[in-house]
Amino acid sequence: MNITQFEISMDRLYEYFDRKTPNNASLIQWHKKCEHVPHMAMDWIIGWMTDNMDSPPRNMGKAINAGWYRYQESNPNKIARYNETPCDECHGKGILWYSFVEKDSDVRYQHNCICASCENWKLHFNTLKGAGMRLNKQDLFDKGYRLEGPSKDTPDFTPKVSLKALVASVGDIPF
Repeated sequence: MNITQFEISMDRLYEYFDRKTPNNASLIQWHKKCEHVPHMAMDWIIGWMTDNMDSPPRNMGKAINAGWYRYQESNPNKIARYNETPCDECHGKGILWYSFVEKDSDVRYQHNCICASCENWKLHFNTLKGAGMRLNKQDLFDKGYRLEGPSKDTPDFTPKVSLKALVASVGDIPF
């Protein structure tokens, strides 16, 4: 949703609670926290807020995001669903995990990026904004990175140690 649509929604919400709409700086700040929420969901979210809250929330971005997740749960037929497609780069997960070692300190850093070869990242993120770079394996190799975890040629998603074994290894903790 754009800033104008957001401002109109906030005017409606604050009018309902018989309060003055906050200043533009606050509205812009709140909009940044929830601009990924589609405008079509805002009527439902405003209704949810007015039904469940006695006053406007203090953390508006958090409240709108909570309303967005409630909207998705209540309206699954209105939410775009993406099916995993085969991809040789990321094995269908949409994300590549990679690492690099800093030469001066020998510290190993692990990161991830969105696979540039498919659209499977949509299974994990609502929007591309903030999700990271779009790269493929060759881009990573060219930059000197090494593939990690599920991005390796033979992905292994099984945990190395079971939770039961981990708990057993800790033993009794005296209190």
